[in-house]
Amino acid sequence: MMFDRYPRYEGFRDTPRKRSAVLRKQKAEREALPLFADQVAALQPSVDEVMTRRAQRADVVEVERRQFTAKWWRIARHTYFGLPAEQKAKVQVRWHRWWGPRNSSCLLYLCSQAKAEQL
Repeated sequence: MMFDRYPRYEGFRDTPRKRSAVLRKQKAEREALPLFADQVAALQPSVDEVMTRRAQRADVVEVERRQFTAKWWRIARHTYFGLPAEQKAKVQVRWHRWWGPRNSSCLLYLCSQAKAEQL
């Protein structure tokens, strides 16, 4: 079965540009409520805390995304292997000629087209 590889996760990069964006955001929040600027500033986390949270969240999101992708590949493969032999052959021919992305949703689409042709 041909498929496009899921890109490798390189990890969260803490850059000076991201740090300055956090500082700009915090400044905008304080300026949005000038009468409460002191209270808003007291509630704002430090830049290091924000970057740490973002790094942790990026790792969690990557794991969730990979689990989501794997789940849909399992569904697509189950659907494909559940087809009768003649429909499976049609899907396989179309899959090898497929010029779009080779992901689970495209395989499910080809399976649904093969089922619809049989009706």
